[in-house]
Amino acid sequence: MIVEATRVSGLQFAMRAGAHAFTCDQRQEYGGTDLGPMPSELFLTAIASCFGAAVAHVAKKMRVPIDPLRVLVEGTRRSSASHA
Repeated sequence: MIVEATRVSGLQFAMRAGAHAFTCDQRQEYGGTDLGPMPSELFLTAIASCFGAAVAHVAKKMRVPIDPLRVLVEGTRRSSASHA
């Protein structure tokens, strides 16, 4: 599995994952143009979908109905001042 990030400008990147293409960027308050999800948001969506897929897979094998299935992942972004 290979993914590719190519800088378009500023903090905006053109992303490729297999046959899928999308834009990754930062919000304006973090210096971006908000043309796509932030990398930290993509990280959290990857965790949520991975966990959800694992639960759905096990439930299917056990023949346990789980619809609807919703996974909520919450993250906290530290301000740059807290990195000092």
